Amino acid sequence: MQCLHLQVLKAAEYGIDMFDTAYATELAAAGHALVFPLQPALEQPDYARPNTEGDSSPTDGDGDADSEAPQTAQLSGSNPSSAAAGRPQEHVNMDFADVALREDKAPLQPGCSCYTCSNYSRAYLHHLVQREELLASVLLELHNAHHIQSWFAVLRSAISAGNFGQYAAWFRTSCRGPAPIAREPLADAVSSV
Repeated sequence: MQCLHLQVLKAAEYGIDMFDTAYATELAAAGHALVFPLQPALEQPDYARPNTEGDSSPTDGDGDADSEAPQTAQLSGSNPSSAAAGRPQEHVNMDFADVALREDKAPLQPGCSCYTCSNYSRAYLHHLVQREELLASVLLELHNAHHIQSWFAVLRSAISAGNFGQYAAWFRTSCRGPAPIAREPLADAVSSV
């Protein structure tokens, strides 16, 4: 099964320019956030390294920073620095049921300007997912929708600049990995093209 973001990229190559999907919502409901890199960069943040600096990082929305030492485990999220270095990412999403996120004070995705990333830590999102709080899916959906919209802006920019083929080649080698959500009608339509 191919990831939806790769299916969308393939559809865009065929000239399809309108998409309707519940992907962001379904991922959020499953406790996952999209974290694939949107474009190549010389230096991108390391999403696999927990941030322990409570003062400068979002926490639980109230400014409370937990001072306990974090566990240092490999997250199931992405690592764009590996993609920037030419190595493909193993994952395109971050699973907030992962116990490694329990004490991670970093924002969901460093550098993201969405409401969730600006105000909440991975640890707090993990807590919400573990407790099955409605706020978890709301905050993750806000991030996922922002991430997808930002990605579409990058796609439009690449098309306008005339380098969509180069971008698509980079994206395919940089962002691979299965998503935990079942196939959608778009997947069937694109695979039959």
